[in-house]
Amino acid sequence: MRKNLINQLSKNTKMTKKDCERFLIGLEKTIPELMQNGESISFFGVGKLEPVLRPSRAYRNPQTGEIINGVEKMGVKFKCSPMLKELLNK
Repeated sequence: MRKNLINQLSKNTKMTKKDCERFLIGLEKTIPELMQNGESISFFGVGKLEPVLRPSRAYRNPQTGEIINGVEKMGVKFKCSPMLKELLNK
């Protein structure tokens, strides 16, 4: 999949495959850094990545029935853009 992304990006931007790969590596490093700082990331026409705090909750161990209290966790929420939804549902 990564190779396909690099090939398509190179074709659409007229950049070399090496430059596209460097760009992708930079993007892979930058997105987690920004999300760690609580920033949302929007990709026009694609969607938005948002860091969200998932509250603590109780879990039940199915083998013992013991209740285990989980902790708050950070997660990522993706909201698809209306343009992409429309394109996918054609």
